[in-house]
Amino acid sequence: MQEEYGLVGGNIFHGELSLGQMFHARPAAGYADLRTPVSGLYQAGSGTHGGGGVTGIPGRNVVRQVLADQRAARWRRQVSQLSRVSRVSPRSPARPAPGQPDR
Repeated sequence: MQEEYGLVGGNIFHGELSLGQMFHARPAAGYADLRTPVSGLYQAGSGTHGGGGVTGIPGRNVVRQVLADQRAARWRRQVSQLSRVSRVSPRSPARPAPGQPDR
């Protein structure tokens, strides 16, 4: 089956559904969050968590991960902008506010 259909080890799930190949270890340790070392490239399919078969679960999982990463990036940008604004004083301490006497 491996040569004819490209099924790894002849398994329709692209890897054994054993404890060593499930949850955080599927498809490999460190890649269970569906991200790859290439920024913005995600993986989904029978070899990822959710398993094989025709369920659509791996696709659903990767969409959820992409949306979560986009929310996190948006939040980091907002925090970064707020921290920049708080570092820049709106009025220099050498200049008095309008209507205030000079010291």
